[in-house]
Amino acid sequence: MRDFPDKAAYRRGLMVNYANLADTINDVRFAPKPDPEGTRPYYQKVVAIAQSLAAADPKNHMAQMDLAQSFFRMGCLEEATSHMSAAVGQYRQALAITRAAAGVPDAARSTLILHVSVLQRLGKVLISQGQVREAVDGYGNAFQVVKGLARREPGSTEILGRVVASSGVLAGGLGQAGSRDALDDLARKIEPEIERAGRSTLPPLMRPYPAIAMLRFGEAYTLLHDKPSACKWLQRSAGAWTQVESNGGITPDREPLHASTLRLLASCTAAPGLVERPSKTNQDHVSDLSQSSRNSK
Repeated sequence: MRDFPDKAAYRRGLMVNYANLADTINDVRFAPKPDPEGTRPYYQKVVAIAQSLAAADPKNHMAQMDLAQSFFRMGCLEEATSHMSAAVGQYRQALAITRAAAGVPDAARSTLILHVSVLQRLGKVLISQGQVREAVDGYGNAFQVVKGLARREPGSTEILGRVVASSGVLAGGLGQAGSRDALDDLARKIEPEIERAGRSTLPPLMRPYPAIAMLRFGEAYTLLHDKPSACKWLQRSAGAWTQVESNGGITPDREPLHASTLRLLASCTAAPGLVERPSKTNQDHVSDLSQSSRNSK
């Protein structure tokens, strides 16, 4: 390596470039056919550089967050390539760092958002492995973190969007866990926030979040065999999707969620008790929150 005035800064820049390159290769907006496995060499370089920078300066907050991000990215890669046990290991390494950083008073917004993303992605994989209770605990912690951010930034529509999205993630977990009382309590508390988000001008990426969250509540009540409650949430979700359509349209990556809402809603007019079960067991917009956490650095 040539002699640069700040070799650490140069290496971090190299790490960021590797990460951006890998993200682009795997982004449907830029790659017609994403290749998760093809990004592995780049993410491995990201982890190696992040580990060396963090080891050289253990008290450097940025270096620690870079290391957490690198483990998080590797977890996403392992998850995308169906290596679920490896994904859990990577996410847990990231969580060990973000949990400590998020516990500091007045922790930075980007730190808290990354912590939430790690909790939610870890929970998604845990549910696929049948570890529902741990996943729900993590979803609950993530929801409390974003609620804390909302109290800290009451006028932020971005944080409002995150509160709504996180409520949907938690609702899905509660449905999986069969926790009816907790789901009812969450529904009562979050309804005003979802309504406020529907009236607000959310950032473009977050405009579908109210519709997705209401879909998740509908799915959760479907799992609990409560057709009236499920149909109520699904009807509201369909209305919110109509609002998204009139406000910029539904992007291709959202269309499956829109279609899922309409499919489940159609079953509301079927014979009593016949509500189609959700086709998926977890929250697709967890990925959106994860992507946002990368962009918030």
